[in-house]
Amino acid sequence: MSRVLFYLVCGFWGLVCLHDIYWIGFFSFVLGIFFYLRFKKKEILFLWLLFSLWACCLTFKPNKLAQPGEYTIVSIKSNYAIAKNKSGTIVLYGIDNPNFDEVYQVSSLEKITNLKNLHQFSFADYLGKDQITYCANVKAQDYIKSKHSIKSKLYSRVKNNPVLLANLYGIQTKQNDALIQLGLPIIMVYYFLFYQLKKVLDEKKVHLVLILLLMVYGACFIYTISLVRFICFQIAKYFFKDWHSVLAFSMFFFLSMLPWHSLDFAFVFPLAYRLCFYYVTDSNKRWIAQKATLLICQFVYFHQVDLVLFLFFNIYRKIQLWNVLLAFFKVSIPYVNQWIGKFCFHYVPGILFFLVLFCFLRSKKKTLFVLLCCLPFIQTYADPFFHVYMFDIGQGDCTLIVEPFKRSAVMIDCGQNLYRDNIKDIVLPVLEDLQIHSLTALICTHDDFDHSGGKEELMKSIPVKQYITNREDQSNVSYPFYSLLPERDAKDENDESIVSYFTYDQTHYLWMGDASVDVERQILSQYKLDVDVLKLGHHGSNTSSSYTFLDKLRPKLGLVSVGRKNRYGHPSNTVISNCHDLGIEVLETKDVGMIHIFSFRNWTFFETATHLVGRIQ
Repeated sequence: MSRVLFYLVCGFWGLVCLHDIYWIGFFSFVLGIFFYLRFKKKEILFLWLLFSLWACCLTFKPNKLAQPGEYTIVSIKSNYAIAKNKSGTIVLYGIDNPNFDEVYQVSSLEKITNLKNLHQFSFADYLGKDQITYCANVKAQDYIKSKHSIKSKLYSRVKNNPVLLANLYGIQTKQNDALIQLGLPIIMVYYFLFYQLKKVLDEKKVHLVLILLLMVYGACFIYTISLVRFICFQIAKYFFKDWHSVLAFSMFFFLSMLPWHSLDFAFVFPLAYRLCFYYVTDSNKRWIAQKATLLICQFVYFHQVDLVLFLFFNIYRKIQLWNVLLAFFKVSIPYVNQWIGKFCFHYVPGILFFLVLFCFLRSKKKTLFVLLCCLPFIQTYADPFFHVYMFDIGQGDCTLIVEPFKRSAVMIDCGQNLYRDNIKDIVLPVLEDLQIHSLTALICTHDDFDHSGGKEELMKSIPVKQYITNREDQSNVSYPFYSLLPERDAKDENDESIVSYFTYDQTHYLWMGDASVDVERQILSQYKLDVDVLKLGHHGSNTSSSYTFLDKLRPKLGLVSVGRKNRYGHPSNTVISNCHDLGIEVLETKDVGMIHIFSFRNWTFFETATHLVGRIQ
């Protein structure tokens, strides 16, 4: 029965991951039929019905709308704090030296937003798992009082020690520090105490005492995702001996408490790692299975494999344990973190990767395992799709065009921002994930900061074979790619913009830069163009994209690269209204994030960072 219960809880986990009541209803029905046909017992079907109903209940988030008022700090991060009151939980900015249980007066709140690019970390989504959707800026004069709790006193003692801050409070500068997310040093301290104490005391009593100590530890420091998972596992282990029952109940407890963290690395990886231990009995095969699990999880969650962590995972977590213990005495092991992050291979797993993984898990064929290991190195060179990526960089332009089998990679514009480094923070991480290590051409349409401000930083970071700033120059690619209207009447810098027209898989693209209606008029007089995808000129401003121009071209899809709440009022309501009147679907980066268009043999699709998907036809 314990094995059956484990399978049911795994199904329950799958339902919780969907986070949508309609999909939960559909898959609960499908899995219900499977479980009934597999086990032929009505009791199993009834139990599955209870799991399904509970999964539906867990999809509903508390509808709390944060209000101005007094907020108490409950968590601290590297550059912000989390504060809470009866109305909800918010993010606080502007506090130089925050501490736990400090109370601040918040007079106004703002919705949390961020740039969204495919495969990149989204701060708003990260906080949204805990129903945190608002933020506020506070100043020193907004401080009201401090409760001087045990937690605040402990934090005051260790706040200047980065090793302890990272391992006790999860305060880290890198989002992809796997060891800290897993809470491994603390877990290893637990097992060290457990094995030492059970030599002199009853094992059950030791287990119970250490579980209580874990809870006290969480209350004194902070309950991280890894700590909650580990406590659930130890409680289940205290009551059950069979590993199926232990995993089933620990998973159920965790998912019931933190359903929106059901796919977090701190939950998924330890579970998969433990399953390798239980299911694979041969020590050599188990080692391979655990290494494969670590490899896959690093690719899926961090889009890279840290080779040092991959090769020396067991050794490094022991070193990290001693590093934490010595940190209490203000001593550190030299160079312990120097090599982490130095040797990384970037790769974003796609559908093909998971399909091969599924086939391998079912068949256990060595050829599939070899293919799985090779995919990260060969997939981009075997990709038959034509790709167009419009980055979400705020108020600016940046587009990447990648030819099938990575024969070429052309970038149109690389806009910068006064308040962040778009190249370092957005463009280069995306290029790394896509395994684009050089550009065939960089086209800077004109000399505005929001179009070409990042060219020096980009060319310093990645080889660029051809740098184009002249309308008469052509890109060295094998498909039709033209610079329109090289000779023109231009009244200002915007009208000097390079206008790019390119075609692939019978889909025609027109990128207008910041060209005005005067340039549009000249284009219509000299060219007869078929356009399926139009990047509206000047971020959708009414100085471009005239009704006549839109009416003559009638693109199926219009794209606008624009920042939220920009001071220029882009895009123009008139332009967007004209597009809608003409039946042109419009996607704006401020609303949908990065826009990715991909095509194969006359089939053209698009997807956005906010999970909109469609076909251009």
